[in-house]
Amino acid sequence: MAYYYPEEMKRVLDDYPEFRESLYCRGFLITGKKIESPEAYPFYSGWTEHIFHGGEICFYVHALNNVFFYERGEKTYFLIGHAYDPFHMITDENELLKRMAEAGENGISAYWNEESNLTGVFCTGFFTGKSIFFSTDCTGMQLVYYGAAGDS
Repeated sequence: MAYYYPEEMKRVLDDYPEFRESLYCRGFLITGKKIESPEAYPFYSGWTEHIFHGGEICFYVHALNNVFFYERGEKTYFLIGHAYDPFHMITDENELLKRMAEAGENGISAYWNEESNLTGVFCTGFFTGKSIFFSTDCTGMQLVYYGAAGDS
């Protein structure tokens, strides 16, 4: 396996643009800072952009990945990837988010109990203002890395 510095990777992708769509395939980025040039490296316009609260929360999702949002009150619920509820035979991610939002009105424990019904490969959660709460599928098949970079 080869490891590249960003400058090297950009040079390779400039030489072989047919591989750009595979860079960070099915990836996503949730940040508090709008990306100024989503058409440039490393996104190459292959990601969807979803801006909330005037840019306080920004989602960038690879074109081959699914993303769903559901707003209820002051919270916006999201699901990235694919999930279903085998206990209630629900395969529509929008319906799953609605059910989690309704459960969340009865407290955080009720929200997590509803989330525990899900299986699949996904990251789900909700945000309000600049605060975000999330989890990944129960086996961690959807990798989620998080951290702080500067003021974002």
